Amino acid sequence: MLCGVVLLAGCDGDPADLSQDASSATACECALTWEVDSVVPCIAPKSISFPSIIFSSHADEGKPSNGSGDEDTVPDCNAAVSFPQPVPPEPWSKQRIQAQCAGSANLCVSLKSGKAKEASDADCSIMEHCFDADYDVAGKVVELDELPGWAATDAACSNAFSESGGYVEFRVEGDLGCEDRPRVRRVQICPTKCGADPEHSDCKNCGNAQLSAAF
Repeated sequence: MLCGVVLLAGCDGDPADLSQDASSATACECALTWEVDSVVPCIAPKSISFPSIIFSSHADEGKPSNGSGDEDTVPDCNAAVSFPQPVPPEPWSKQRIQAQCAGSANLCVSLKSGKAKEASDADCSIMEHCFDADYDVAGKVVELDELPGWAATDAACSNAFSESGGYVEFRVEGDLGCEDRPRVRRVQICPTKCGADPEHSDCKNCGNAQLSAAF
């Protein structure tokens, strides 16, 4: 399962301690945790009839990820039928935030073609979802609205993402976390060829299991 835990850590790069006194100005400078349970895309390689079909997965409550029957679930995909794929009615993922200070922010999650470590404005977007979040009680874990389902509509970008891989980008703007400046974290996703050839050079540093990203 590919999931994202985005930690807006201390300004010096060390993880923020959420147990600190939230009334402290220093404690409030850099401390936001944004958790997204799953960022798994569904990918059908291109064919004679269609370009690569990419769309959101959804949690399958009937398939525990650890086999124990508890609440953890694995992502599942609807059948790929056409391009563009009908937008799945199921939500993509649950998500939540926790911060040391009350405030507000605009949060964006996007899926882009390219390499996370060489990201540029030229990287095309498979999807992007942005929303505003108000945070009223310091230190409290707040469940946000679920990320909605989506389907790619750019054929060229879909083919590039399927063939070469891409990355998930998390962006936060607002007064939650480190002052009022954008913060960005990117996590590489493996291309489809990694399923058949996991030893390929493009498959060495990409997410195909649980991941944790901190900044």
